[in-house]
Amino acid sequence: MMPTPAMSGGDDAILSFRPKGTNYQVLSFGYTYRLKGQHLIMKPYLDENTDSWVYKMKEEWSPEFTGMDAGFLFQSPV
Repeated sequence: MMPTPAMSGGDDAILSFRPKGTNYQVLSFGYTYRLKGQHLIMKPYLDENTDSWVYKMKEEWSPEFTGMDAGFLFQSPV
């Protein structure tokens, strides 16, 4: 399991390989998957404090580690 910044204190650095493009069959440290049909725009409303229309948005995505050996974790490098 790869430590996350919350697990390791946040002073870590990651050096990883990520290929150009969207070919998911190429070795990569990880991918961010976005669900089809996302993002959802909610009903707008007028914010009287800023005199602006506000459009809330919901977005679903999931970062996934797929090739742990395509990167390095440096714990507390500084």
